[in-house]
Parts: sequence; C-alpha cells; structure tokens
Amino acid sequence: MSKLGLKRDRRKRPKTKIHAPKLRLPVAKRVLVVDNDRFYVEFLSDLLQQAGYEVAKAYDGMEAMDALDREPPDLVILDIVMPKIDGDRLCQYIRATPRFRHIPVIILTGSHVYADDHRIAQPGVTLVPKPIEMPVLREALSRVLRAGPPPACPG
Repeated sequence: MSKLGLKRDRRKRPKTKIHAPKLRLPVAKRVLVVDNDRFYVEFLSDLLQQAGYEVAKAYDGMEAMDALDREPPDLVILDIVMPKIDGDRLCQYIRATPRFRHIPVIILTGSHVYADDHRIAQPGVTLVPKPIEMPVLREALSRVLRAGPPPACPG
C-alpha cells in the first residue's frame, strides 16, 4: 500500500512502445541579400533577422555566387544594378544551375525599365520596386516562401 492508502498494481504489464510523431520545429529560412548599396543590405538584413530569418549578405554578384556555392539559401533578394556581375546575370545563373534553380528570387530595382522586361517575368522571380514599401516587401516574401520551388525556366 502507498502512503495514500492505495493498492499498487504489481502485475507485470507487457512493454509497449509508444510511437509518437517526431516534433518538427520550424527551421529558419535562409535568405541571401545582395546589393551594392550597403544601406539596403543592412536594412533588409535587420528586418529579416527580426522576423526570424537567417541572413547571408553579399555586396556584388561575385560575392553572391560565392555565397550560393558555400550554402544555398531558401531565397535570394537582389538588386539589378551591381558591379562585377549584375543582378540580371546573377538571376540567369541561378535559373541555369540545377543546384540553384529551385531558389526563388526577389529583385529589387529603382529602375522602371525592368518592370516589363521579359527576363524578369519568369517563374520564381518577383519584382519589388525601390524605394521599398514594407507592405509590398512583406507580401512578396510571404508569397514567395509559401509558393515553394518555382517550375523550371525555359533556357
């Protein structure tokens, strides 16, 4: 008898394994921010980190290609006009490389010339104009990260 006066059941019970589903904690999405304007890189990085994203930074297309090779992100946010390798060529590289073609791209640009450009109007690429309006950026981020991998782009 226990201290409370209850009888203990001393019968042997068969051991049963409980198969509980593994708990999957949400993993922070990794975002690569690429812009030659340090203000935009730091501004976007701070916003994304506060929202729970892991952020990698690059300040030109060459640095971005190195960052992609080191650890591919879940999303790339890039500017079109950059030194060394511009955003258009970087986007083409991402779409042409099998290892990266699933990565969605958000293109930031202050130029209205690119808004109707056929190179930007492709699956997995979203245009956000500069100066950045927060509701537009938030909507683009949630839409792109919800959508999953883009379909393969025609060469």
